Amino acid sequence: MIIGIGTDIVQLDRLRQKDRERLAQRVLTSEERQWWPKGDVRQIEYLAGRFAAKEALAKAARTGIGRTLGFQDIEILSTDNGCPEVRLSEHSRRKLGWADDVRIHLTIAHERDYAVATVVVERVPNEW
Repeated sequence: MIIGIGTDIVQLDRLRQKDRERLAQRVLTSEERQWWPKGDVRQIEYLAGRFAAKEALAKAARTGIGRTLGFQDIEILSTDNGCPEVRLSEHSRRKLGWADDVRIHLTIAHERDYAVATVVVERVPNEW
């Protein structure tokens, strides 16, 4: 059963105008920062994609970024085959009432000027 859907889009030029290091410190976890690419274009795409993904998850959770979910509570890493995967802190899972039966599906896309992310949160039967 789907319990939430969220989408967010980020204009890359908006991030180019910000202090990239400061924004990365605020948005990316220490693990995500280890994978932050070198080079201007890839750094902005990576940061924008993670920002959009975290905002999309907060929308799917119907909380927004704030008290229940913060940027540091949500981690977006890649699987061995390159798919983005969400790790949500146990503290936040408890606050949201999301146990092990809740799956978070994420897709991130980049285009020349934008990054977009969509999240679907699903409660699956325990026998899965």
